[in-house]
Amino acid sequence: AAAAPDAPPVPPPQIGSSFAGFCEASRLSPALRDMAAYAIVHHPGPFAAGGHAGGQAGGEDADGGEGDEGGLTARDAIVAVCRHLRSLGRYGPTAYLLPLYGASELPQAFCRLCAVWGGTYMLAQRAHALRVDGGRAVAVEDGAGRRIGCEWAVLGSEAALPAEAGEGAGGGVRGREVARCVAVLDGPLLGGSPEEQLSFATLLPPAGGAPVFALQLDATCCACPSGLLLLHLSAEVASGSDPRAVLEPALARLRALVERGAACGQAQRGEGEGESESEGGSESDTDAEEDRKGEGEER
Repeated sequence: AAAAPDAPPVPPPQIGSSFAGFCEASRLSPALRDMAAYAIVHHPGPFAAGGHAGGQAGGEDADGGEGDEGGLTARDAIVAVCRHLRSLGRYGPTAYLLPLYGASELPQAFCRLCAVWGGTYMLAQRAHALRVDGGRAVAVEDGAGRRIGCEWAVLGSEAALPAEAGEGAGGGVRGREVARCVAVLDGPLLGGSPEEQLSFATLLPPAGGAPVFALQLDATCCACPSGLLLLHLSAEVASGSDPRAVLEPALARLRALVERGAACGQAQRGEGEGESESEGGSESDTDAEEDRKGEGEER
C-alpha cells in the first residue's frame, strides 16, 4: 500500500514501526522475515541483537516507531518489496539488470541521465570542502574557494565529514564501511547454465552479523575472458574492521557448497549406475527363463 500511490488503501498503524515489529504484528515467521529483509530488500545492516533486521538494541521497540541508526523501517521495506515485485518479468525472469563491461557502466549511465535532467558538470575541478547546515549538505567548495550550492552530496567512505554531518534527515549511516572482495575463478561457485553463468546470491548472516552479497560474472557480460569468471563479494562492516574476517568465511561457505554439491552428484550417478546394472541383470534372467520355457514347449 505504501508503495502504490495510485489509490492505496489506508495503511495499517504498524507502518511507522520497525520492519521486525511489523512482521511480528503480521504474524510472519522469523525465517520469512529475514528472507524478505536480506534477499529481497537487500538490507545490509546493522542488525538487532536478536539476529534480525530492524532497529538495533538500544533503539525504540517494535511498536514504538523507527529503530535507531541503520534500522529497517516497515515503510521502507514495503516500498522495496513492491519495487522488487514490479520489476519481475519486465526485462527478463528476474528483477535484476546487469550492465555490460562491469560496474563502470553505472556511473556513465548516471552521467547521461543527469545531463538529460539538467545536471551541471564542472570538469577539471576538485571538491575541497563540504558545507553543512542543520545536518544537510548545502554547498561544496573547490580549491579556489568558489562555493557551489547543492542539496545532496555523494561522498566516498574515505571522506572526512564534519561532526554534524549525517545527523539530520537524509544522512547516511556513520561508522560503517563496505568490505569488498574480487576473486577470479576457473569454475562457477554460484551455479548457472552452461551457456550463461551470471548469478546473484545473498548469504544470510549469523546472529548479529551482516549478510554477504555475491555476484558472479562470466564472459557474456564482457567483464572477464572466456573460460574465467569474476566473483564479487560485498558486506557492510563497522569502520576499521578487517574485511577478511567477514568475506573469507563467506567464500569458504560457497566453496563448501560447491564441493558438497559435487559429492552429492557423484553419489547420485553411482546409485543410478547400480540401478541400471541390477535392471539389466533382471532382464537377462527373464530372457533366459523365457528361452527355457520355449525349449520345453518344443519338446
